[in-house]
Amino acid sequence: MDMIVRQKVWSLGEHFYVQNEAGEDLFEVRGEVFSLGRKLHVLNLAGEELCLLQQKFGLTHKFALEEHGEEVAELRSKFGFGTHFVCEELGWDITGHFMSLNYEITQDGAPVAQIHHKALSLGDCYHVHVERDEDALHVLCVVLAIDSAIDDTNTAVAGSTAAAASASGAASSNS
Repeated sequence: MDMIVRQKVWSLGEHFYVQNEAGEDLFEVRGEVFSLGRKLHVLNLAGEELCLLQQKFGLTHKFALEEHGEEVAELRSKFGFGTHFVCEELGWDITGHFMSLNYEITQDGAPVAQIHHKALSLGDCYHVHVERDEDALHVLCVVLAIDSAIDDTNTAVAGSTAAAASASGAASSNS
């Protein structure tokens, strides 16, 4: 199964549809605007919640996957770098490649899914190939978590760069 995850560039909160390559909707994703940490609801096309992806706080990126109000898995980054994640409950190892643009999900060395970030697209866009259809929902949650982790990292880097530039500007004006 192939999925296209394309987020809108300018929207208050996150709301978009995940489609197949023919442009048919597969899932709906709705984010909560006012929440501590990121919360993304994955719905079927009838509007019923299938899964909730909820950011947890810690030294590394962590996300809980909940189904029917119960946590079924936790996705966490290893070593805090955001290019290697694990989901022990599913037995998945998620490895990112250079600059976190492409990821591969494996289970006991066998491929589960490949995630490719499409460059030069308006908004974040991922092409996702899932080996088994029954893994599609959880693979989608992994993609959403990775995208959230990348957004958090980019925001932190932009903030620290702006702070360093501000401090540098203040230091040179004081000279």
